Amino acid sequence: MKKFDLLHSAAQILQQCMHKENKNITIFCGEKSQSTAQLIYQAAKELSNDVLLLQMDMAVFFSSSKPQAILDIISAAGLVVVTDKNITQLKLKNAFKDYTETRILCINAPNEQTMNRWMGANHSRIALHTNKIADIFSIGRRLKMQTPSGTHLDMSIQSSVIVADAPIINGQARICLLPAGAVNIFPDAGTVNGKLAVNFIAGSKKQDEPATLIVKDGLIHQIRGKNNTAELLRRQLKRRKPDARKIVNFSIGTNESASFGNSVFEDQKVLGGACVFIGESEEFNTSQMKSTSAVMLSPSVYIDGRKILEKGYLALN
Repeated sequence: MKKFDLLHSAAQILQQCMHKENKNITIFCGEKSQSTAQLIYQAAKELSNDVLLLQMDMAVFFSSSKPQAILDIISAAGLVVVTDKNITQLKLKNAFKDYTETRILCINAPNEQTMNRWMGANHSRIALHTNKIADIFSIGRRLKMQTPSGTHLDMSIQSSVIVADAPIINGQARICLLPAGAVNIFPDAGTVNGKLAVNFIAGSKKQDEPATLIVKDGLIHQIRGKNNTAELLRRQLKRRKPDARKIVNFSIGTNESASFGNSVFEDQKVLGGACVFIGESEEFNTSQMKSTSAVMLSPSVYIDGRKILEKGYLALN
């Protein structure tokens, strides 16, 4: 993608995320993400006369003891743009929990190749599909999931929390993390039952034969298979206490520009895939705790008998 096109796409994303009244845009970047930050800065200058770019140690930025000058800058911003690697939604929420009026756009694991792919995505279409699926999930009672590799899952979602990870800030959402494009569903506790065929672990460079997980009342009871995926799952789950072997949530990828094999974050967003997260609930997550995200390919998903995905493709009218 040419630089002009990148600037245009970056400006569109900024415009979708900007505060309508407060036009202040402040960009924070680490040492290795300067080129991405410079591109965002140029795009931001097309939209606002009040733009600031700061490079700093991102470990300090995400710490609980930020310098007062940084706190003041964040407080004054309408939109804060953060570009760095390995940033999660939880990390962002913790960093900005005291800034309820500030909007946050984060560009994760940036380099020129990923910037080209993410900025060239049709974010309006991704947002439309993501929000449409999330709306259906939010009024559903039961979810069934099947895959060609052998997944057969059933769960209650009657009182579930549904999170639309869309590349736009609107309504109550105030954080956009790129790459975006997923619907996250936290099933009712202890209701997930069946077989789960995992094609590969998110972040893996190569795919293997699927491993089969037997799920009872939301917990992983058995891992079947003699392939690398099964062995990796056994190693990751072997020493965990029972509560850390439970199904926390599922996500349905909605990003048609994302592709497998680039990063853990991108694997979770790919249109045509579904991801299962095994560990403990997010509110108990700590830096010492490990969780596992595993990918299922070509899922067919039904909500109360209504087909939402068929073998990985959207089946909505």
